[in-house]
Order: sequence, then structure tokens, then C-alpha cells
Amino acid sequence: MSAKKVDGLSAPAIRRDPYKVLSVPKDANDQEINSAYRNLSLNNLGVPIKTSVNANVLEEARNGNFTLKPLPIGTSVSGKVDKQHADFFRVTISEEQAKSGVVVRVTSTEQSKFKLLYFEQDSNGGYGLALQSTSYTIEALCAKTYEDTIEKLKEIEAQVLTKRFDLPQFETEYQQLEIEYHKALARFEKGTKRYSQEMQYVDELLKQRDSIRSSFSVVKTPSGNNLSNGSSSKAQGEESKGEGDSVVEEGEPESKNRSKNKWFNFNLDGYENKKLD
Repeated sequence: MSAKKVDGLSAPAIRRDPYKVLSVPKDANDQEINSAYRNLSLNNLGVPIKTSVNANVLEEARNGNFTLKPLPIGTSVSGKVDKQHADFFRVTISEEQAKSGVVVRVTSTEQSKFKLLYFEQDSNGGYGLALQSTSYTIEALCAKTYEDTIEKLKEIEAQVLTKRFDLPQFETEYQQLEIEYHKALARFEKGTKRYSQEMQYVDELLKQRDSIRSSFSVVKTPSGNNLSNGSSSKAQGEESKGEGDSVVEEGEPESKNRSKNKWFNFNLDGYENKKLD
């Protein structure tokens, strides 16, 4: 008992959006919702819709107060019928055609639905029900001519019936997948946004790192020009000083030579004579 209860809690039933099921907008009126429900019941769910035959139509059929239009086998007739009105057709068939079967089919370009009532001459008449005033085409064919087509039709009808039972389960799975998809999409968008922010933050950190690394330098770019200019001026001063030194050094021997010349040019004859005396 407890296991079943836990299983029930772990797998809650998914509530289906009725507007999505009926394929109508949320602001649809009652008439649009009822019409969509009828179409869905007829086309997808296979639910028969109880419709009443207009009393005037039945009264006309009982009393024979109607006009019968001939509908030969293998031909089609087009016409127009108003809402809650009926057109009556007579189909004459042979015994062989009766054994083979007769198919009466009515279609409408407006996708309207019809109710067909088959009757014999002494029974009540029938009518083709239209939900609104619409145009139609009705024809009667011998089924023997379309034996292969009928077998194929039966096969397809069986497949359609099987799909009608499979569709509700698939629709539930699809809605669950749709919910998971939107959740995954939200996570993906969130991850993309975070990835962009993280990359931007990393770029800022790299710029800061490069800026700090560039500060580890002896010669800075703004003061480097002044330093180089000072060095060159100093070198020029040293060079000029060196030139001055060389001038002085070259001048000293010249003065010495001059003194020596003066020394050697003295008149030493008298001095020598005096010394000898």
C-alpha cells in the first residue's frame, strides 16, 4: 500500500492546458470553444456527438413533403444547404450492387460535418446536417468497383483507431518533453550568460596582470627620455672636459720648453768667468 502511494506521489499527473488541446486562443468565446471541441472529438478522439434532427425535417420526411433529387451511381451532385435544413436524394441500385454494397459520401470545402440518414421508400426520411450554411458535393458509388480501395480503407481505419488510443499517451509524453526542453533551454541561456561574464572577468584580470608586470622595469617610458638626454649631455661635457685636459697637458710641455729655452739662452760666459775668478 505504501509503495503504491509513493509511486503515485513520485509520478504526479500532468494537467493539460485545455486551450492547447483545443488549439484555440485563451480569449476565445464559447462558440469557438464548442466548435473546436466538436472538431477535436470527431477528428481525433473518435467521440460521437449526439445531434438532434430538426423536427421540421423529420415531419417533411414522414409526410413526403420534400423533393427527391436523383443521384445516379457513379455521378456527383453539388449544392448548398442551410443550417438545420436538409436535401433529399434518391439512389436507385440493382440487386448486384446491393449485394456488393453502396458507399454514399458527402464532402465540403468548408470542412463542415454532415449527418446522413439512409432510408427505404416507406421509412422516415433523413437529412444531411450542416453546422452552418455551406456548399457540398454528394455522390453514390458501387462498392464492387472499389474492392481493393475498400480493403485498403478498412486497413487504414484500423490503423487510425489504434493511433487514437496511442495519441493521448504520446501527448502526455510530448508535454513532459516540452517542459524539460524549456527548462533545459533556460539553463542553457543562464550558462551562456555566465560564460560571457566569466570570460569578461578573466580578460580584466589579464589586463591588470599585464599592467602590473609592465611596472617591473628600470627604465620607465616617461622618464627614460630625460635619462638618455642627460647621459648624452654628460658624455658631451666629459668629452669637452677631456679636450680641455688635453690642451692643458699639451700646454705644460710647451711652457717648460720655453723656460728651458730661456734657461739655455742665458749669457753664462760672464758667470763662468766670475766663478773661475
